[in-house]
Amino acid sequence: MKKYLLIASLFISSVAGATGVGGGSRMPAFPTSYASKLGVQPDGRPTKGISVQGTGDLLLDNHNRIAVRISQPNNSIAETWNGTGSWDYLSNLVNTYDSLTRVIQTVEIDTTTNDSLSRSTFSYDPATGLIAESITESNSGTGFTPNQKTNYTYDRGNVSRIELFVDNGAGWEIADAITITYTFGASGANAGKIISRIVARRNGTSGTIIPLFKDTYSYPASGPAANSWTRLVEQNYTASTGVYVNSVRISSAIWFDFKRQWYTSAFYDIWSQGAWTMNIASYSGTLNNGEYVELFGINRTTGFEPLSRSSTTIDAFDEVILEKEESYNDTTSSFEVDSFDETVFVRDANGNVITEIQKSLASAGDTTENSVRFRFSSFVPVAAKAKAEKLNVTVGPNPVAAFVVVNGLKANASATIVDVNGRTVSKSTLTANSNRLNTASLGSGIYTLRLVSGNAATTVKFVK
Repeated sequence: MKKYLLIASLFISSVAGATGVGGGSRMPAFPTSYASKLGVQPDGRPTKGISVQGTGDLLLDNHNRIAVRISQPNNSIAETWNGTGSWDYLSNLVNTYDSLTRVIQTVEIDTTTNDSLSRSTFSYDPATGLIAESITESNSGTGFTPNQKTNYTYDRGNVSRIELFVDNGAGWEIADAITITYTFGASGANAGKIISRIVARRNGTSGTIIPLFKDTYSYPASGPAANSWTRLVEQNYTASTGVYVNSVRISSAIWFDFKRQWYTSAFYDIWSQGAWTMNIASYSGTLNNGEYVELFGINRTTGFEPLSRSSTTIDAFDEVILEKEESYNDTTSSFEVDSFDETVFVRDANGNVITEIQKSLASAGDTTENSVRFRFSSFVPVAAKAKAEKLNVTVGPNPVAAFVVVNGLKANASATIVDVNGRTVSKSTLTANSNRLNTASLGSGIYTLRLVSGNAATTVKFVK
């Protein structure tokens, strides 16, 4: 199901598939045994420490964590397992970084001749820090020749246009383009949230932009999970009639607790013969041991019928070390393993990953089926941006209502509040004697408060 929903993934790095408005007020419930295992209530809410957030794009197809990397490698060598007991060389990449530890150039080196084979360069939008352009070039022995260029445009931190250019010998010529047009909520609880988006693609023959599909989002404000629910409907564009036709509907919710664990529930419906059918359900969450579990099945009138289950295990550095896929056997009423994908990390004394081995295993505990190995060296510390001192303050209450108080300030501090879409919603200056931020006008959700005082800084998340 996740693969079905990743539309235009070649162009869109983070696509929130399909959407939907309307269709009842039902709320999917976790099967009782899984609710207990996940440590959540039957409606999916964690049993304690709950914070609730509704976002525009809820199709999280992994554990939604960022691995802890204290440095980035200048040099990385990729190798493939030949099945006879050794590794075969695949490629050697040398990275160059800017002052924010963002990759600005990657060069592929032939380790035998030390020649440069290909080169990729990257530039970033100064306003958002997001990638603005990438250029790939090849080297046939006489110097680098441009191959392809990709330009990125954003709307409030969301990709709004991606243009693909190829070199025709005389310069860059556009070959393809994806445009995404957003409508955002203007006020109230939906302020800043995505209300709709239209995804279109450039026709290679005529050069005109032709719609592909339209997503419509709604955020119900009632029920036990108010403000956490998002309902989405995806409608495919029919060129012959010029209208959008229902395709997929998702009703989904996400909850975060204060230990960074998160939980989701979702219904997936398909539009068929004028009605929504095929009631697929997805339940997922992080376990107390750091494992993430996702369960797919069908909600029938007789109860929940499992189809498949996947689990992801994460180490202390938030790196994925094991992914397991299982299918449900109706005869034995149990899950059977389809695949194990294991990643082994070797670190140096400073915690840098120096070796990463990816394995596709036949069974749990198998150590023979190596697949790809990466070897990293010559590390660049992450980031000059991390050199600021920690600003020792406390922020509360959390969740907030009309205001948030910052205690412990010894000097003036700039305070910036950013919503989940990356949009700055408030900027102000605080002092030791004036340390309250007005949050009464903020809609329900999760926000990030950035405090900077001299060379000291801190970031705090809070819930409204």
